[in-house]
Amino acid sequence: ELAEIVYKSLQLYVCMAVVNKKVFLDAKPKPLREYDEDITRYTHIIENIEVLQTNVFDDFGSGKITGIEYNALVEGYKEKHNHYKLLLENLKIDREKYLTDRLERQSWVKKLLQFEKDSQLTREMVDELIERINLSGQNKIEIIYKFKNLFEDVLLNGGVCVG
Repeated sequence: ELAEIVYKSLQLYVCMAVVNKKVFLDAKPKPLREYDEDITRYTHIIENIEVLQTNVFDDFGSGKITGIEYNALVEGYKEKHNHYKLLLENLKIDREKYLTDRLERQSWVKKLLQFEKDSQLTREMVDELIERINLSGQNKIEIIYKFKNLFEDVLLNGGVCVG
């Protein structure tokens, strides 16, 4: 009976993986698109600041601005440059963390899909997919999967994995 309950539970997860396979493995999710857009935007801002710094230098060299004006402008651009560079670096770190987490999630989908055609519970399934099974004295069974967080997105987002 326990094996049947575990198997039916695994079937549900495998079914979810099959249905959402394209989203899990292929689609570029919204958070990743947003990271990429922000990285592009910050990169352009930094490039524009560098152009402005060059223009200020040229204006100083041609006598259009004084040394005091030049120093004030350069200092302001340097602060903005450093600010956006730090934002860009942090954004790239966050994007990499997101990708690492997504790749980890995708590996679980692939593990689930390898059992798609199995018609009964196997030791390999249990070893690969289940962290532990808790049994209580009141006939309560709790199955803790190794990939539990993978489907929280699906359950919370109406059947679609967003991560």
